Amino acid sequence: MDEDDFTPPPTEADLWKRANDSSESAMDRGQAWDQLAHMKFHQAQMNDCITYYEMAEKFYREAGWTLQEGDVAYWQGRAHYNLDQYERGIECFVRASDRFHEVGHEVWLADATRGAAECNAKLEKTDEAIVQFSSAANFYEVNECWHLAGDCRLELGEIRGSSGHAADALGEFTKAREMFEKADIPRRSVRAADRLASAHIELGQIDEALEILISNLDVACFLGNPETVAWSQYRLGWTYNIAGKYADALRLLDFARDFYSQAERFAVKADIDLQRFYALHSLGHTTEAEKVGRGLRAYWKSVANFESLVIHDANIATKLSSQGNFAEAIRLASGAVADAKKHCGDWSQRTSRLLLAEVFVDAGEFDRAREALESDMAEQWGDTVGTKIRHLLVLAVIARSESRPHEARGITERVIELAEAAGIGNELGPAYEILADLADLELDHQRGRDKRAQAVALFLAYGDIQSANNNARKLLPDVAERRRADEWHLINVDGKEPDVPQSEVTRESRGTSSRPDRREHDDGSAPEA
Repeated sequence: MDEDDFTPPPTEADLWKRANDSSESAMDRGQAWDQLAHMKFHQAQMNDCITYYEMAEKFYREAGWTLQEGDVAYWQGRAHYNLDQYERGIECFVRASDRFHEVGHEVWLADATRGAAECNAKLEKTDEAIVQFSSAANFYEVNECWHLAGDCRLELGEIRGSSGHAADALGEFTKAREMFEKADIPRRSVRAADRLASAHIELGQIDEALEILISNLDVACFLGNPETVAWSQYRLGWTYNIAGKYADALRLLDFARDFYSQAERFAVKADIDLQRFYALHSLGHTTEAEKVGRGLRAYWKSVANFESLVIHDANIATKLSSQGNFAEAIRLASGAVADAKKHCGDWSQRTSRLLLAEVFVDAGEFDRAREALESDMAEQWGDTVGTKIRHLLVLAVIARSESRPHEARGITERVIELAEAAGIGNELGPAYEILADLADLELDHQRGRDKRAQAVALFLAYGDIQSANNNARKLLPDVAERRRADEWHLINVDGKEPDVPQSEVTRESRGTSSRPDRREHDDGSAPEA
């Protein structure tokens, strides 16, 4: 191009003059306001940006430029979203959708629909968000915008998973991975597979999760991005902990820790050290585990991360309770509840109270368990289905202990209904155990045996060997030998339970939602503290 032909872009002063010149056409004035607004958007001056986009929308409407009218309405929505003005954002995205529908621009229609979905998700209007994300994903898929369809499927998976519908989340994450594979974006595919593994874990399908995460690590190593490799090592190590493969977990967690330590990503390093603590403790490396635990507590206190501190203490209390050390478990869990009440929000308070109630149930102190919950209405909590199920199970055990069998059975049947609908099979074993106990109390021994056999099968399916052993012994005749072959060959009737870690209470080990994973970056990494 000849240098003499070069036309410099208009300055902000030029645009301002043209935008306010009444002799200019509506089209030219609309374009000037549009360009001014775009400048303000990239300068993060959102209030000015919105005002200028409103002016551009007015002149584009006057000029009959429907597509451009919708475009500036869309960007108004984005500006409102950046200002956390989600209701206003929805209004703008709806206007944009109407204009794009008029001109038949399906991809931009999908963009506007997705914007409205993101606003509704922030407002916790999950039903509206699900409908809109699904609609946007369908438009993107029809127009072969695979990566955008994958992003919508990821959002749908997160929403469904956070609502306790792990089976539905699994389906969405599977579709997301397929979309990213079609788009040939391997790092996004790795991200989708990571979330898919989390859904498998929530469903108690640990082997399937391990298979996916091992493949993810191989892909990450091939891609050669150090942070993606470190994150994949962390996630696989975490899952090895859940599977009881502590040596494998520790090896990978140590590698991941080295990366985040050198990168000074201390929040992620702390998450990794938490999993190292569980692995070391389970391997019997008590001194080293205690050293890691002290470091974690000191770091969390230094950054006022009382939520992590509370949940850590509550998890340790749960572990002590499973080992029969009820006095220490109650002391630690009670301290966690007190700290949560003093320093944390509603979610941590409810979570720590629920864990304390479960410890009291383990210890046979049912009155104190009821007091710990502070409410009998699990549905009022507004948490995930998994959390509601755990709450209801505590109430069912309390009702059974207080000789209220009809109430206990009703609550337990509600648990089974919720768990089956959400695909949370790891909570079905305790429910059938309660039904078996109730049948035995009513001297309906055949029904009791049927329910207990179902409980044994479910405990075995989800790796709870100790509970399977305890229930299996009740099925054996008193005169039978303690060791049985055939149908009980998988059950350790000597009662030697492998040391299974308590993973984060907010998700995978208890079938509830993923708070930690929600902090991850789009590329599968985790954010800075």
